[in-house]
Amino acid sequence: MAAYYTTRCLREQAEAFHRIKDEIQVCAQRWLKEKVGDPRLYAYVEPRDPSELASHSYYGNLHPMPKFYTFYVGHDPVSSRVADPKDVDITDWLRKAVMVYNDCRDSCYVHWDLVHNLLKHDRDVQKIEWCRASIRPRMVLFDSRSIGSEKVYKHDFLRIYTRTGLVLVLDVTGWQFGFSTWLYTWQEYESSYIDKNYTVEVLDPAKEQDSYFLEAWIDSEREKLYTMRYHLGRLDHEGILDLKEEYKDVDVEGNKSPWCWT
Repeated sequence: MAAYYTTRCLREQAEAFHRIKDEIQVCAQRWLKEKVGDPRLYAYVEPRDPSELASHSYYGNLHPMPKFYTFYVGHDPVSSRVADPKDVDITDWLRKAVMVYNDCRDSCYVHWDLVHNLLKHDRDVQKIEWCRASIRPRMVLFDSRSIGSEKVYKHDFLRIYTRTGLVLVLDVTGWQFGFSTWLYTWQEYESSYIDKNYTVEVLDPAKEQDSYFLEAWIDSEREKLYTMRYHLGRLDHEGILDLKEEYKDVDVEGNKSPWCWT
C-alpha cells in the first residue's frame, strides 16, 4: 500500500511539474524576446584568466572554480567581430547569459503578478514566494566597465509550492551563472546552485513593488518595468492566450549550459 501511494505521489508531482511548466513558460520566452532591442545583444565576450581573481575575497574562494568571462557592449552585431581571436564562440546559450545579466530582481518584479495570474486556476498551487539567495555559479560574467571593482550579487528567483509536495523554482535569468534551464524542482536547484553557507531570504513583494513604484518617478527604465508589470498582471483569459501565441516560437531551451555539473 505504501508503495502505491508513493507511486501515486510521484505521478502527481510529475503531472504538476509539466502542467505548471506549460503555463509559465511564456515568462521565460517573453523576457528573452524583450531583450532583442537591448544593447547587450551586440556584446562580444572573451574569457578571463581565473588568476586575475585569485585574491578576490569571494570569487577567489569558489570551489570548483567557475569560468569567468568579460563582455563588452558594442553597437554592431556579434558576427562583425568573429575575426577577433580573443572572442568566444557566441553560442545561443552564452548569448542568453549576456542578455539576462543582472536582471534577476527586475524579472521577479515584472512576472510576480503574471505568474499568479497564470496559475490562479491551478488547484495544486498553494503559494508563491519571491526569494533571494547566495548562489554557486558555474560561470561568472563581468561587464567590461566593472573590471577592477567586481561586485558580488545575490540572486532573485520565484519559488512555487504545490499541494503534492512539489516545490518549483522559476529562474528566467539563471543563464548568466551557467545554470542549465529556467524551471527546476527546489531539490535540484538547492543542491546544485544554492550556497548553503547563507540563508535563503523570502522577500516581501509589496515592499519590492513599492520600491519600483517610487523609482519609476525618476527613472525611465523603472517606469517601463512598472508599466510592464501592471499590464501583464491584469491580462484576462484572452489576453493570456494572445501573450502565449505571441511568444510561442521563442526558444528558451536551446543549447544546454556546458557547465551543468553538480
